[in-house]
Amino acid sequence: MDVVGYVQAFNDAVGTGDWDEVIGRFSDDAVVEFRGPPVGPFDGKAAIEREYRRSPPTDTIELAGDIVIDGDVVVAPYRWCGTGEGGTMRFRVADGLIRQLVVTFDCDAGVTGGGARQPPKRSE
Repeated sequence: MDVVGYVQAFNDAVGTGDWDEVIGRFSDDAVVEFRGPPVGPFDGKAAIEREYRRSPPTDTIELAGDIVIDGDVVVAPYRWCGTGEGGTMRFRVADGLIRQLVVTFDCDAGVTGGGARQPPKRSE
């Protein structure tokens, strides 16, 4: 799992709005979960793509410490470039693709990670 490449692709997508490279890193049955903001989970590559295109992040991230690899799990601390607030990204990978990404926000409840997209408002 190339975490540095994932972060670069993520940051490029924030700037360009083109999420194809980021989405291409996920398996068809991938799940993305967020711990902190009340958003997600997103089950399946199509749902992940829809959410990134519908409500994209507005800030870039940087790695903020050592990446830990344990079998098929990769854990990487990150921080938002705009605010310095951070958390961890926990990837579960198979065949070079992300099968699960759990993003944890280490900030006060109700804060969505400094410049991160706001949780989507759901219409009834």
